[in-house]
Amino acid sequence: MRWGEVRATRDAEGLAALCTEDVEFTDPALGAVRGRAAVAKWLRGCERAVPDYRFDDPEEPPYLARDSPKAIVFWRMLGTHSGPIDPPGIQPTARS
Repeated sequence: MRWGEVRATRDAEGLAALCTEDVEFTDPALGAVRGRAAVAKWLRGCERAVPDYRFDDPEEPPYLARDSPKAIVFWRMLGTHSGPIDPPGIQPTARS
């Protein structure tokens, strides 16, 4: 899967290039992320906030909507929160 491979290399622009311009997803800390530029900015922010991050994809297939171009994909980000999450201004906790 190209998404997982590009995400693992931390290539923000490469990951954004795999998305449609109208991509939208929800990050629990930041809220909605919309558009390719926002996806690249989001991944760079992950690296700043959690420099040792890695993604753990559960063994669960995506849920595809039958009536719209939508999917739900579960994933989990792991690492140590050693940098700020800004916005919204969450200070580092130095915790996993």
